[in-house]
Formats: sequence, structure tokens, C-alpha cells
Amino acid sequence: MKKVFIDWGATKPHTVLIGKEKSTLSFKSSGEVNSLVPFNAFLEAGCPHHFLYELIQQKCEVYICNPKLVKALRGKQEKSDEADVYFIRELWRKDPKAFHELSTPERKDLQVTFLMSRYLHFMKDCARFKNRQKAYEKEFGENETYAEILVMLEQKKSEALKKVKPLLKQELAKVADIKGIGLRLLAGLLATAHPKRFPTLSKYLSYCGYKASSWRDGRGNYSRVAKTLAWQISKSLIMHKDENFYPLYVKVKADLRSKHPDFSRGKTNGMAINRLSTFILKELYSRFSK
Repeated sequence: MKKVFIDWGATKPHTVLIGKEKSTLSFKSSGEVNSLVPFNAFLEAGCPHHFLYELIQQKCEVYICNPKLVKALRGKQEKSDEADVYFIRELWRKDPKAFHELSTPERKDLQVTFLMSRYLHFMKDCARFKNRQKAYEKEFGENETYAEILVMLEQKKSEALKKVKPLLKQELAKVADIKGIGLRLLAGLLATAHPKRFPTLSKYLSYCGYKASSWRDGRGNYSRVAKTLAWQISKSLIMHKDENFYPLYVKVKADLRSKHPDFSRGKTNGMAINRLSTFILKELYSRFSK
């Protein structure tokens, strides 16, 4: 399969060098680059997930190198996209081991992360547009444009989730015994904070916002998305009355009411859900960290 060396451009066209060719090609979009498939892609780390996702979808093998190695070859020469793509090829010729081929698990994780990031983005946009639609209609009456945009966003959201499902068959099987963890919640949490990315349970809980160290600076140094997803999982397990976690929630809430009779029901319930979220994250870490 032919080798294609790519210098991805954020605002400028992508620069491409095919095999041993002496001259480069310039493409305005990743779709134009994909017109060259099939090929093995060689590029620097740090390009957006959507570009890597499209390469994976086109069945390309993807090889990534550290940008510092390309910079070292460039030396004092002025940086340019056209020159850098030659340095990427030169690095491959001198040291093929400098490139890391994306493994099957890495390709899968990248696809799940990309699709769920899109899903969460569309979900936020849906909420925003619904609020804007209500505000507009209250002031000016009905507007079909808002309704059309919302339908389009809901479709995009559904499409992203539908594409994730076949990628997470094994992961869904691991939580089949827990009543209330569905595709959306599990995929969202794994994309945002996959347990295997964290060397210890303590660091995982801290990142998700369920450890005292998450609040050391007073503002909260943790992932708001991960914390919200863990909270939503807890609420779902309570609603579905999971046979293991629901009794635990009931016991924790009863203990809190006994210890703090002056607390309001809302505060006690919130504290119980937080405790339950910690227990759930511990369980998920034990199942997915290996």
C-alpha cells in the first residue's frame, strides 16, 4: 500500500507528499485527502480527532510521530507546511520506529471519543436552541427555522450514538448486570474518562470530581462532564432500582438522615447520590481499568 505523508493544516490547506514523489499536493479539506485511499498515513501527533476518524473510516493505517522529532530535523529553518511534510518523510526513512502505528484498541477508543464528543456537542446545542426557541416564540411567535434546526440536531445526535453502539459491544456486556447503565451513559463516561487512562483509582475519582483532592484550589480541578455523567448514572440506577446499588443508596440516605436530622431532604438526597456515584465509579474502574 502506498505511503502518504501529511502535514495537517488547521487554517491552511493540508500538504501531502505521496511515496517518493518530489513535489507536494495541496488539499483544502480532509475529504480531498481521502480521495487518495487506500494508503498508509504518516503524520505528526496533535491533529484533530475528526481527521484521524476519517482516515480510520477509510481503512487507512495511521502512523503518528512526535512533532519534536520533526522540529529537530527542521533545525533553524523557518517552519512551513510544505517543508515539514518532507521532514516527516525523512524521519520515516531515517527511523521508522519513531512512528507509532495506531493499534486496534487505540483506533476504537479514538472513534468512540470522537463520536461521543460530537453527541455531547449536539446535545448541548439542542438544549441551547430549545431555550432560544422558547424565548423567541414568547416574544415574537412561532418560528419554523428553530424547529427545523432542532430536528437536524436531534438527527445528528442519534446518528453519532448509533455509530458508537457496534464499537462498544464488549463494554456493554461488562455492565449488563447493572440495571440502568445504557449505551449513552456508558459511552459518554468512557469517552470522557476511561478508567484505563488512569494509573490509580484515586486519580480516576479525583478527575471525575468525587475526591477531596478535586477541590483543593477552591474552584474544583476536575472534569465537569465526567462528574455530571457519573451523577446521571446514579440517578438512572436509582430510577431502575438496581438490585445492588439501589439498596446501597437507600441505606446511605437513611444513615445521613440519622446523622444530620437538620438537613433538608434535598440536601440529604444529593449527598446520597454523590456517595452512590463514588461507589459506581469504583465498580466501573475495577471492570474497565484492566
